[in-house]
Amino acid sequence: MDATADDSQFDLVDLNAISLADLRGLDGSAFGQSLRRILDDIDRPQDAVAGWNAAIG
Repeated sequence: MDATADDSQFDLVDLNAISLADLRGLDGSAFGQSLRRILDDIDRPQDAVAGWNAAIG
């Protein structure tokens, strides 16, 4: 998509006043689901070495 095209539409939302905890409660939109997944990864980081060890073993 060309951002300079006349018929393009972009929705910008200012999220500065919303905490990350409040953002978890977003609807089932793609943005909401992606954000929940990122926040879950931050809360429970995966062990990167575990995948490496499984691949070698």
